[in-house]
Amino acid sequence: MMIMVERSLELSIRNALSIVSTQFSDIEIVYVEPEDIKPTVNRIPPEILILDAGTNWFEDVIKPIRKLRRLNSVYILVITSDRDRISRIVNLGADNVHHRQSGTDEVLAARLTSLINRFKALPLMKPLSVNAGVITIFPEHSTLIHNGKVILLTPMEFKLLMILTNNHMETVSSNQLVQDLWGDNGEVTSLRMLIHRLRTILGDKKPHRLIKSFGGGYSLNS
Repeated sequence: MMIMVERSLELSIRNALSIVSTQFSDIEIVYVEPEDIKPTVNRIPPEILILDAGTNWFEDVIKPIRKLRRLNSVYILVITSDRDRISRIVNLGADNVHHRQSGTDEVLAARLTSLINRFKALPLMKPLSVNAGVITIFPEHSTLIHNGKVILLTPMEFKLLMILTNNHMETVSSNQLVQDLWGDNGEVTSLRMLIHRLRTILGDKKPHRLIKSFGGGYSLNS
């Protein structure tokens, strides 16, 4: 398993991972300069990409996210010290955002541990067919075919779709979805943005027929 990290975050990530280093001795960490992120990801796709929303956050974060989202499904974690940027970063396509504060290596370590464990636990599955439009899902590649169109999903978009698929005809509460997707660090606002992105990708316009919302939760219409 590979984690690719923007070079400016090297010290923070090393400090965080040193806390749990014995658990993840088999993880390959690659540090890259901002200008090398896109070509490196395209050449050697990692499971997780960690970006720094620093001073030049538009150049260093927004542009890479926009470009990468057109090409692959790498999981993107963004680290920022500005809470006001979190919602916009998620809405642009990041899978998660970590709010950086001084003296929080343990918090970052816990988040990375949870994220790595989730990736390691992902099962290898055969394609699934869902009578919702029709959708054929290829779990190993986070890819689906919907109405004859091949669609590449981000890891979080794919994970949300799989949760809804496995609970088709049943409504999953927003709180449960947040817990399943992000653990204790998640927020309902992030879920709403993710639902909106997935609906847009699937062409699920109002009135929403594919991903239905009811009673504070969501279900995939089969």
